[in-house]
Amino acid sequence: MIRLLMAASLLTLAAAAPPGPDTVRRAPEPDAASQIWLDPALPGTPGAEALASAGYVREEWFQSGTADVHGYDPAGKVGTERSGVPYTTRLIVIRPRDPGRFSGTVQLNPAHPVLGNLNWGALSDYALRRGDAFVGVMIGADDNTRRAPAGRAPIMATEILAWFNPGRYAAIDWPKDEDGIRWDVFADTARLIRSTAGPLAGLKVARVHASGWSFTGSFLRTYINSGFHAKYRLPDGRPLIDGYLIGISSFSFRSGYVPINSHTPNLPESDPRRPNVAIDVPVIELQSENEAITNREPQTADKDGAPGAHRLYEVPGLTHGSGRRRDPVSERQIAMRMGMPAEARIDTCPYPQTDIDMAAFAAAAHANLDAWSRRKVAPPRAPRLQHVEGKPQRDANGNTIGGIRPAQLDVPLARYGAAPEASGCDQPRGGIGSPSIPMQRVPLSSDRLATLYPGGKADYLRRFDAAIDALVAGRWLLAPHATAQKAEARKFAEEAFR
Repeated sequence: MIRLLMAASLLTLAAAAPPGPDTVRRAPEPDAASQIWLDPALPGTPGAEALASAGYVREEWFQSGTADVHGYDPAGKVGTERSGVPYTTRLIVIRPRDPGRFSGTVQLNPAHPVLGNLNWGALSDYALRRGDAFVGVMIGADDNTRRAPAGRAPIMATEILAWFNPGRYAAIDWPKDEDGIRWDVFADTARLIRSTAGPLAGLKVARVHASGWSFTGSFLRTYINSGFHAKYRLPDGRPLIDGYLIGISSFSFRSGYVPINSHTPNLPESDPRRPNVAIDVPVIELQSENEAITNREPQTADKDGAPGAHRLYEVPGLTHGSGRRRDPVSERQIAMRMGMPAEARIDTCPYPQTDIDMAAFAAAAHANLDAWSRRKVAPPRAPRLQHVEGKPQRDANGNTIGGIRPAQLDVPLARYGAAPEASGCDQPRGGIGSPSIPMQRVPLSSDRLATLYPGGKADYLRRFDAAIDALVAGRWLLAPHATAQKAEARKFAEEAFR
């Protein structure tokens, strides 16, 4: 039974309601003395302005209940190791102020173990235009954040809250050394947001789509493969979650799968439980070049209908995201908490980071996922990136061949990848489960541009605009991002064709 605790009143739901968290209560409205950690509406930030202009509100809630710790039995099946572990986690809820603007879709996002970061920055443009609601839930920490050396502030999601604001977050309760409850907590949240008496009371929720990036993308894959999607259902048997977008993660490297709990080793890369399990709702995987280079195992086949509706998209010219959506709120709030100025990031590389925006391709993927789950309209298919023995195959301009083709690569002014070693820029190195590949924008020579575009700037812009229009027609880009990319191309053209 779900009980909603708000202010001094306790509302008990009907006995027919599905199981879920024991209580959920609204946190106090923030003020100067009690800020929300990673507040998407932090006063004075572009995020706050975007929410206000779109007619959205942001709220923080505390969700409490009991959850089980899951593990593997001797046969490798998922079972319950310990029952009834109490927890209190926090939710960030972003919704239209006017229920009439609500699209019916909720974007459900598990928070990353590092600082509890949410995916709102990459989703915000899409969600605010469409009228979607967003719910982010803290799902614990991981081995890397638990072993991280001490710094200015804790980086572990379960510790940063109390460090930042011990009074506001006194209620947060998470097992100190155990994250095996995260699967039940996430399912509790999925049930809660479909409730008529939860944080989205008054909104008619028709669909819940879950998305995650990096660790949280791997979390969603593990949630599916471990049987939690199939196990936790609505009373009528329908799924709690109607579609998944798994971002910058793949099952064939170590960090592409999440340990079932904090004391059981992760599954080896060759374990047959890692490849995607076919389920009754669509799944889209969206990878950058960084993940694709090690994602060379036989992949889940693209399929249009359930069970097993699936797409795998790989985007060249990007590395584990785009670098264009870095949110400085955490740096600003840590500095404020310590009474120090925010530390400026110093980058001595003479070449800028890639200008290809993963969030733009993600927005189109979300739109395709919505059409797929709502109207059974299957999304387009894309070829894989081309690799031979782990080495990307490149075109005459030095850009990787295959995948979804950004206009910046098909009508190029630059090569995308590691900068020359002599430049002093970061070079490829080992990472957690996959290599870390810097993705700089290295301009092509004037001679090469003259060969590619005999008509100069006008020739380039005509061809670039046509490539963008083709991406929109193919459902790879949405119109607002297309307009922004055309405008940016004109700035780059002024520099390239002087």
